[in-house]
Amino acid sequence: MNIERYQGGDLMNFFSKFLEGREIRKLAAEYVRQSGLTAAEAHRSLERQTERLQISRPGKSQLWYMEKILYDLQRDRGRS
Repeated sequence: MNIERYQGGDLMNFFSKFLEGREIRKLAAEYVRQSGLTAAEAHRSLERQTERLQISRPGKSQLWYMEKILYDLQRDRGRS
């Protein structure tokens, strides 16, 4: 990839998206660890929960949905 072709805001947007993607992957891995499910089950669960949140709270970023799902898991596990 030729980074020189990105200008000003485009470069910032590129890095912002890159960092957001890394954070999403990190949160997904944390969900797998904390959920107690197999990796495949956890990823299917994440997909279902994300779809539900996108319906009930449209217009949020993918990062927001992941943070909300992990927050809810931790909150609910604290009640047990």
